[in-house]
Amino acid sequence: MVASALGILNTSLTQHFETGSTNEQLILGENVDVGSYISGLSSFLKDKKPDNARVINLPNVESITGGMCFGWNLSSGPVFLFIKQLDFITLYLDDLIHTRNMFDRLEIPYNINIFTFVVDTWLEGAQSSLRNLRELNELLEIKIVKVTYVSDPPSLISLIKEPGVKLFVLSQKYAKTSLPIGKRVKMVSRQLGDVFNGFEVYSQDFLEHPLPMVLR
Repeated sequence: MVASALGILNTSLTQHFETGSTNEQLILGENVDVGSYISGLSSFLKDKKPDNARVINLPNVESITGGMCFGWNLSSGPVFLFIKQLDFITLYLDDLIHTRNMFDRLEIPYNINIFTFVVDTWLEGAQSSLRNLRELNELLEIKIVKVTYVSDPPSLISLIKEPGVKLFVLSQKYAKTSLPIGKRVKMVSRQLGDVFNGFEVYSQDFLEHPLPMVLR
């Protein structure tokens, strides 16, 4: 089976929405269901819109989108927010920090899933340069999930169902890279020199792509 990070993500999302939900879910983002489907990030919406979700195609209104995500959780189900690139996350910091803290103090449950690309092609300008996932996680204290071409759809679906804020990130450069048929991925840790079975195809900070890999 040949798979890519984009394919695995969209397969996982399709399967999640096919399982059904007692609560109405919200899918939103700029051009989330038209055009390139955010460079394929939300292409699971091409063939069929989920019956158990409302899809909202938004313009650039980051100042209110974060609030909408939390507000939806007050009376409905999970939220799925698709963002073109990781840099735009900085525009959501107020809600991801302060609104989330308010929900936590009031013990209001929430389930917000954010999907985006890390721009790592080195062809973009200064506004496409945020790759510091570790520092971002220290600031926001949210679960960051790196989706690669050897990610496990059942694991992704399980994470989607978990409460809290989850940030699913894909390497833009390698999002369409497919694992060759019949090959097994092993990776080398540059820090330890160990060879191990892995699920990440890039370094923790995205500054070097990919980690040395042995295909056999």
